[in-house]
Amino acid sequence: MRITQRQLRRIIQETVRRLTEDSIDSELDHLRKNVHDDIEHIRDLKDDIKDEHEEELKAEKAKEKNEGIRRQLQRIIRATLREDKSGKGACPKSGCIKKSGDKWRIISNKTGKLWPQHYNTKADAENALQAYHVRN
Repeated sequence: MRITQRQLRRIIQETVRRLTEDSIDSELDHLRKNVHDDIEHIRDLKDDIKDEHEEELKAEKAKEKNEGIRRQLQRIIRATLREDKSGKGACPKSGCIKKSGDKWRIISNKTGKLWPQHYNTKADAENALQAYHVRN
């Protein structure tokens, strides 16, 4: 049996059309099967984005808290530096040794308060003060 050129063309066209339809159908089936996986993947991506956003917010809040603490410390330091320290921790013009009752006492240069020790003579108190200031 002989096939004409026209018939051959028709057979080829039908085969191409059938193969194309089959490939399209198989591709559609494949896509339908994978839609569920794609939806799950998209949900996972959304969850990841949400988690990252929450972490960024937490980090931002921690940074703001640290900034607040830093500013508070700066205020405390500035207030301490500006604080009037006149009269605090300074010995009077008469010196750091003072008679208290019948005993001699030493006035602290740091706090302005009396040392707890009591000395019988002014010389003993002066010697104790000198000993305190001796450096190795």
